Amino acid sequence: MNLLLQLTTATVLIIQYARAGYLDEARKLKSPVPKLVSGGEDEDSAFWEVNEELLSNAWKEYPKKHSNLYTIEGIESHLNKDIISKWNAKDEDAIWKHIIQSTGIDGVYKIRLFEDSFGEELISELNHLRDSGIPIRRPNGMNRFGVILEDVGLGKGIRHVVQKYLSPLAQMVFTEFIVGSDVEDQFSFTIRYKDGEDVSLAPHTDASSFTVNLCLGLSFEGGDVTFYGDGSPKTVTSVPGVALLHRGMLRHSASPLTSGERHNLVIWVFGKDGYVRVAPYPPEQQSTHLSRWQHFDAPQYQSQEL
Repeated sequence: MNLLLQLTTATVLIIQYARAGYLDEARKLKSPVPKLVSGGEDEDSAFWEVNEELLSNAWKEYPKKHSNLYTIEGIESHLNKDIISKWNAKDEDAIWKHIIQSTGIDGVYKIRLFEDSFGEELISELNHLRDSGIPIRRPNGMNRFGVILEDVGLGKGIRHVVQKYLSPLAQMVFTEFIVGSDVEDQFSFTIRYKDGEDVSLAPHTDASSFTVNLCLGLSFEGGDVTFYGDGSPKTVTSVPGVALLHRGMLRHSASPLTSGERHNLVIWVFGKDGYVRVAPYPPEQQSTHLSRWQHFDAPQYQSQEL
């Protein structure tokens, strides 16, 4: 009887949502009030789990402003054209020479992953989503004003970029520490810094094998990223359109924003079920050119769907 009651209740809810419209029902929800915890704030996960299906359907109903951002083809159209050509050639010498830039910090690199149009359109779309009236879950306890891309339907294209482009790149750059099993999954989210909201980020590490931190814009001063390695802290200036690539275990922070507004896209890449390996691999277990690129031409990466 209990199971029957649960199924009946779920059916009634689905019918109610269908009649009223998922979007209207989602707008009636009130986001949970975060609780202050050590190092940040904690948001009740039960609310998001219970309403996951309703929210997902509501986002599908909500009109899109930049529909190309929701497709693999649309995201690839924003990629740096040099990256596409060098990756198609699988020319690692050319990638090191023309794509990867030094920051002067061991283990931290710069790449121009997307054209400037990507940042402009993504910020515009995020602002459009915030106007929806649908509750938006924060990425984590330290970033209060970001968006989890999978939650709002923007995850497909980024997943594709991670598997097709960033996976071989990370294995090439961090050969001693990253192999194929370390880059099987990802968590992508945005963060926003502005006066009256979050303006800085305390020193921390990421739950990732490697992290891509892309500055999307807008106009701002301050907000540089500081890394804490073996020596004294070293800082990298945040530049719109430029992504920082580093291992998640490398401690880092964001200095206070002094004016303007800054948006970032952060991609944490890790192994299955969140697995993150810290120890280096012995030489015989490290990736090779063949193993890094063997999946690049796989059929799923040539189609428009995953």
